[in-house]
Amino acid sequence: MCIKMLELLSSGRIYKVSLLASLLETKERNIIEYKKELEECGYYITSIPGRYGGLKLESSCVIPSIKFNEEEIETLKESYSYLISKNDFIKKKEYQNAFSKIFASINEVGDNDDIYIIDKYPLLMSQKDLESRYKFLEEAIKTKTSVIINYNGRNNIETEFKLDPYELFMYNNSWFVIGWSQTRGDITYFKLNRIINYQEMNKKFEVTTLYNRNDYINEYGFKAFEDWYHVEFIVTGIYSSMIKDRVYGKNQEIIALDDSKTKVIVDMQDKEAILKFVLGYGEYITILEPNWLKDSVKKACKKVISKY
Repeated sequence: MCIKMLELLSSGRIYKVSLLASLLETKERNIIEYKKELEECGYYITSIPGRYGGLKLESSCVIPSIKFNEEEIETLKESYSYLISKNDFIKKKEYQNAFSKIFASINEVGDNDDIYIIDKYPLLMSQKDLESRYKFLEEAIKTKTSVIINYNGRNNIETEFKLDPYELFMYNNSWFVIGWSQTRGDITYFKLNRIINYQEMNKKFEVTTLYNRNDYINEYGFKAFEDWYHVEFIVTGIYSSMIKDRVYGKNQEIIALDDSKTKVIVDMQDKEAILKFVLGYGEYITILEPNWLKDSVKKACKKVISKY
């Protein structure tokens, strides 16, 4: 337990006694005892007072290692296989190099230990092209340099934007850049694989005081850009069980009505995405609310029928 605590403290972070106790699944009074034992072995741990205080390992030292258990090894393999299979994972080469060092310490790992993962809908853009856009924007963010991008929008029309890029982030398995659009005069975001051409401007920028990441992005998506819509529907047949597997928005409730009927209540974003989502379930979905979604499905179905 002392070695595990030492490994946590070796990160250089300040840890509350309560947090260490939680991470080590022990009592707070034991943390104080571990601290004494470690100090007797020559590891100096400072107690920092105050609201943001806690325990911190002061000097750099050799940290004893603990072997991975079976479950941890399987977790590492699965995460490795998953990320390497994604062509939108930017730092794949660096990740492979880092993991080769980890794998070298696991004697059990062999040629047949890979977990087989298939990316059903891989990104059409090559990793090399995506990486070039990522690195270009990463450098522009670091140097606070404005850029010009040619972007293929939803209407499939190429548009030029002058952009002050603030941050890169991944959402729903796609890379985005968010920043101040000089063209629109507002904070906006762009999908990296929809950027056609890009170049630097001979101009530096300052991040506007209006920008706060939490005002625009959360775990559900782009909260400042798209309205939320309350949606209720019933899924039947073969999909009644599958619908229970994922989170589709916030305030979600999933109610099993019987063996072949499931009701979903959820708040979702983006009318176009909601329509596409419900149409994907075809005859197996019945929309209860809202009315505009019912009307949209009717119109879409009439257009489909007219084609055939």
